[in-house]
Amino acid sequence: MPKAVIDVKKCLRCNPCSAAEAYPVKAIEKIEPDEPPAIDISACFGCGECVEDCKEGAIWIEKN
Repeated sequence: MPKAVIDVKKCLRCNPCSAAEAYPVKAIEKIEPDEPPAIDISACFGCGECVEDCKEGAIWIEKN
């Protein structure tokens, strides 16, 4: 099943994280303001909404 992956080198740690805001199931969560968001792999179903909403292109969908 496809899952979202965050490239922490590209992530600018936006606050609020636009990709986290896009996910209706809250699969991406911003825990600390100065840290990249975390992906809850059990909640991610690979829809790609986060990829479209990440302004820096730091998220992609990995197909297993």
